[in-house]
Amino acid sequence: METKIKPKHNVTLESRRRALVTGVEKVVDASPSVINTVTSEGALSVRGSGLKIVSFSEADGTLTFEGTVDRMEYAAAKKPLLRRLFG
Repeated sequence: METKIKPKHNVTLESRRRALVTGVEKVVDASPSVINTVTSEGALSVRGSGLKIVSFSEADGTLTFEGTVDRMEYAAAKKPLLRRLFG
C-alpha cells in the first residue's frame, strides 16, 4: 500500500511586494487584485493591488508573484455534506 506524501507548503513574503509560495497544486485564477490557489494545506487567497504572477511551476509546486499584498487568507475546510446534515 502506497502512502501519498503531502508536498511541503511555505510562504515567503518580502516587504509585502514579492512572494514565493511552495506546495501549490493549482492556480485557480489571477487578476491584479486577487490570486486564488489550491495548496497542499488548502485554498489560499491573496488580495492586494498590482498582483502579477512572475512564475508558476506545477511540476514542483512553486509560485512567485509580485505586487502589493494586503491580505493572505486560507479558506476554512468544509465538512463533508453527510457530516453537516447528520453530524
